[in-house]
Amino acid sequence: MAKISIQTIRELLKAAVGTVLRDSELKGFQARRIVAGISYFYEYRNGSGRGSEVKRVPLGRSGDALTPEQARERARAHVRNKLNGRDPSAERAELKEMPTLGAFAEEWITAREGIAKQQPLHARPKASTLETYRSLMKKHVGPAFGKRKLTEITHEEVEKFHLKLGLTNPVVANRCLQLISSLYGKAAKSKHISRNVNPAKWIEKFEEFGCERYLAVAEMIKLGDAILIAETTGIPYTPPEAKPGKQSKYIGRRRPPYVISANAADAIRLLALMGTRLGENLDAKWTDIDFELGVLRRPTKVGFRPILIPDAGLEILRRMPRIGEYVFPQDSDPTRPKSDVKKQWRAVLKFADIGHVRIHDLRHSFASVAILTGGSSLEIVGSLLGHKQAKTTKRYAHIGESPARRVLEASADLIGNALNRRRTAEESDGAPS
Repeated sequence: MAKISIQTIRELLKAAVGTVLRDSELKGFQARRIVAGISYFYEYRNGSGRGSEVKRVPLGRSGDALTPEQARERARAHVRNKLNGRDPSAERAELKEMPTLGAFAEEWITAREGIAKQQPLHARPKASTLETYRSLMKKHVGPAFGKRKLTEITHEEVEKFHLKLGLTNPVVANRCLQLISSLYGKAAKSKHISRNVNPAKWIEKFEEFGCERYLAVAEMIKLGDAILIAETTGIPYTPPEAKPGKQSKYIGRRRPPYVISANAADAIRLLALMGTRLGENLDAKWTDIDFELGVLRRPTKVGFRPILIPDAGLEILRRMPRIGEYVFPQDSDPTRPKSDVKKQWRAVLKFADIGHVRIHDLRHSFASVAILTGGSSLEIVGSLLGHKQAKTTKRYAHIGESPARRVLEASADLIGNALNRRRTAEESDGAPS
């Protein structure tokens, strides 16, 4: 017996295949000569007495750039586990069966996506949330921890990941932390790990601040003018300017104006008039609309609810042509709903010249107008925006005479007047001022 070191390993490489060198300092630690070089093991008895079973746990090979000291540290870890009453060989077998974070996330998300597609009303989380989970796994969590076993990821590693990502995008870092914590909670329920294993626990999140943008009445007027021009004469093409100090490449100086479809224009108008989420409108079918009650019945982010439609919105819906089952079908395939109107929104927004505004900010603008015109009832505004679920028996009670209806109509009138304001003769020759 001799201490396993670089020198003794060199001597062992000269020995015959099958020769075993047992360490003189750490009981059970050994190196074995194999055809490919040297393989390290930790050997122990699973029990007491000479009749107990002898087990051997592989530690790695020297060909994998494993030094004798690194192999010794691995052996010491198994010694500590054995002293604590744990079976190193059994733990290694369990680790082999333990899924990686990436594999578990893929399995869990895929299963929930099927539910979200078949039963959107009862699904939790919703399809949009699962889409966000996939994006976070692909861009951030997957590259960092996707190939690691669930039990191998440490609290310190997750904390360093969170801090590093937070340097550039603290909000995304927080969402990644929430996703990791959620996945470990699901893994505990699935009996893959114990409930006290969660490397994302106790990590402090970054402070987050709201980024809502509210449109003033003057900005709504400019937006309404831009939408009208975009769907009729079209937005004139403006050639990009050359960067300072650089010569511009050849760009055709004559291009036709960019015209958006009336369907896309109406989709933007209804988002502003109703204060709805983008998906609530774009996925709507004609059968979801009750023109008598002025209600859009849709499964939403917070569950199933009726969404009140103002008279201005109903007027738009009544004049729209019905092409297929969806209210807002794709221009290229009327059998499918629009996925978004981002391209049209960017063009209209740039032409209106009102700065950076997300399409979701139309919802925030509606909320701000509703609070101003509706007095002081935040509860009513919350019900219009779907921030709370009402009981089924109360959903349609006195909808036409409810305070919510009055607030809706007052808000829609103000927004609708701005969006539909007709341009004067002096303004008609140029872009919105």
